[in-house]
Amino acid sequence: MTMHPQSSWDLRTIGGELNLQVMLPSGFHPLYAQGTPNGVCLHLDSLDQGSIVTKWDGSDMNIPIILKGSSILEKWSRTVRAIKMGEDSGEELSMMVSLLTDADIDYKKDESEFTRLEAGDFIAYLMPGIPPSQQDHFTITQVTKVSPLELANGHHQTLFASGQGEISRYDPESKRVIFPVKNITDVLN
Repeated sequence: MTMHPQSSWDLRTIGGELNLQVMLPSGFHPLYAQGTPNGVCLHLDSLDQGSIVTKWDGSDMNIPIILKGSSILEKWSRTVRAIKMGEDSGEELSMMVSLLTDADIDYKKDESEFTRLEAGDFIAYLMPGIPPSQQDHFTITQVTKVSPLELANGHHQTLFASGQGEISRYDPESKRVIFPVKNITDVLN
């Protein structure tokens, strides 16, 4: 008889609890962040693909966060640790922390309403044409000029050449995306 991979996990190290009462179609049990009410639930489809299906507070994710590759448990564990301990999760995981905790509320400083883009501002955006569930990070760049729009990474000549697109502000100090998302035309005037 072969042992199931989940039986070898050190749940204290990864900060999780298995729900042994539920078996997913993949043969795995759901994994929850330890000490949360059904929060940050990971459903594994296989050892190299899974989905985070609930937020920290246990509410459902409208669009699950898809994780792929050999480091799914490590990414999940680092994200849970970043939420619990307030650790810097780095740019790659900061989007997941924001989505899972509604960080625009939890981490929000006294931010004024995002009504106008100015030279020197940092912005974050997802790549258009690619479903958000298939992206694991925001593209971050600095605005170098407003009229006409110029971005440090040159995307003003490609992605935003039509004058259309959606962006959020980005705080480089806290490494957090500041929601809400705005249409670029609404913040250029």
